[in-house]
Order: sequence, then C-alpha cells, then structure tokens
Amino acid sequence: MNGCQDVPAVAGKLSEDPVRRMNQYRTAGTNARLRLFALLEAQGVPAAEADGLVAALEAGAVAGAQSEVVELDGMAPASRGAVFADG
Repeated sequence: MNGCQDVPAVAGKLSEDPVRRMNQYRTAGTNARLRLFALLEAQGVPAAEADGLVAALEAGAVAGAQSEVVELDGMAPASRGAVFADG
C-alpha cells in the first residue's frame, strides 16, 4: 500500500489542506491502534504482550516509510511527482 489515496482507514474525503490531512491520518492511526488493542484484549492477549506487538508494528511502519524516503533520496518518481508535491 503506497500513496495517500490508498489508505482506507481514513473516514471521509481527505482534506486538501496538508495540516488537516495529516491530522486525519493521525486520527485514523489512533483509532486503528485502539481497535487493535480491543481485539487483542478480546482474544485474551495480555496487555504487555499486546503493547509489544503494537509497538513492533508501529516501529516497522516507521522503518518502512523511512527506507522509502532514503531510497528515493528526496526525489519522487516522475509518475508520482504531483502526489509528492502536495506533501
């Protein structure tokens, strides 16, 4: 899943304003995190283990995003230039 248009967890239309759009993603991430904790708790996963699992997922997401930026060396692929220009 790459690109901001591919993210189904954000409710409604994404804002054109980059700050508001970032807040939409942040809210969607928080809601997903809380839902994941609730699902793990319902399955009897201890809180400490659930916290470790979620932290590992978040760390992996950050590392993946960082590696994409490093690999691009600050340059967007030509086909995605317009998407990257908006932030």
